[in-house]
Amino acid sequence: MGDGIDYGALEREVAHEPLFDAIVPDGVIDVAELVEETRSIRSASGIPGCRDRAATHLCSRMKRSAMAILAAIDETERSKRVVDVGYDLATTYDVPLVALHVVPDAEYLSHKESVESIPGMGDFSLDQQADSAKRFVRRFVMETLGENPSRLEPRGRVGDVTDQILAEADALEPDYLVIGGRHRSPAGKAVFGSVAQQLLLNADCPVVANIVDE
Repeated sequence: MGDGIDYGALEREVAHEPLFDAIVPDGVIDVAELVEETRSIRSASGIPGCRDRAATHLCSRMKRSAMAILAAIDETERSKRVVDVGYDLATTYDVPLVALHVVPDAEYLSHKESVESIPGMGDFSLDQQADSAKRFVRRFVMETLGENPSRLEPRGRVGDVTDQILAEADALEPDYLVIGGRHRSPAGKAVFGSVAQQLLLNADCPVVANIVDE
């Protein structure tokens, strides 16, 4: 690339380091700080001079083709913050915001039974449930942002929530996976549900965990 920097080596180094020390047990990413640092690095003329791990991660990722931001949402109020954070990152990187809602198996089977009990309705398939989830995503994002962003790509899946989010992340290879957390402990530590814990442990991409105090 003409600047003497081995960006492949930077990527390999970052791949073995936790992002910002943010998803190991002492806390989570300060989202505002992440976005602001991303913006400042993008506008800096001396990008190859980045030295700290967070900046190195951002610099090295900006030197390859950006992919997308993946935001995993559900029907709770805290997912509105996930949408806000995901959209801010997607806008900063100028990449698509892929918003995903996973319908758990039990919910699908209950819905399927209800629909198919109505005379003349016929079979209710997995594809129909996934399409319904996509419509939910578009409606939820529009209500949260107050607009229908052109960069939005709604996705819907059915199955185990953790497995399906990881599958989407593996297929998409996003720049970041944005998820929500439930609350902080009285000591101020982040407390994650089982899905968030599994995503933090098993996702191959950087995870931005946004904690909402409850």
